[in-house]
Amino acid sequence: MIRVLQFLGLLPGTLLVWLGYILPAWKLRWIRFDDRPAPFVWSFVLRSRAPDFYHRYWEDWMGWSGPCVIITKQDPSDSDRYARTLQHELEHCRQQFRFGIVFYPLYALMFGIIYVMYPDLHPYYDNPFEVGARKAAGQRVKITRDDWTLWRGQRNPWW
Repeated sequence: MIRVLQFLGLLPGTLLVWLGYILPAWKLRWIRFDDRPAPFVWSFVLRSRAPDFYHRYWEDWMGWSGPCVIITKQDPSDSDRYARTLQHELEHCRQQFRFGIVFYPLYALMFGIIYVMYPDLHPYYDNPFEVGARKAAGQRVKITRDDWTLWRGQRNPWW
C-alpha cells in the first residue's frame, strides 16, 4: 500500500515522462519493453533502429529516465557490470519513491550547492544521491578528481 501511495506521489512526473518521452520512443520503435525489475519500475532496451543521437545519449548503456523507468543498452558480455548498474539505477528509483516529486528539485539543488560552495567536489560524482546509488550497487563510492570522466575532467557541464 505504501508503494502505491509513493507511486501516486510521483504521478505528475511519471505522466510527463511517459507521455513526452517513453511512449513516443516506444511508438517510434527506438526502445522496447524488457522487464519490471521492481514494483512500479519499468525497464526498456534501446533498439538498434534508434537514431545515432539517441545512441550517443545512452552511451553509458543504462540510466533512469524520470520516475522509475530504466533504459538499457544490454551488454550480455559483462553481466556483473550490468547487475551493478541495474542496482545503481534501482536505488535512484527507491530515492524517487522516498522523496516523491521533490526528488528532482532536491537532486538539482544538491548539484548546484556542490558546484557553487564546494570547488573541490564534483557536482555529479559527489552528489549525495549518486553516492547513495553507488553505495547500494557495491560500486566505488569516492570518485577522485583523476577519475572524473564527465565533461572531460572539468566541474562545469555547460562550458
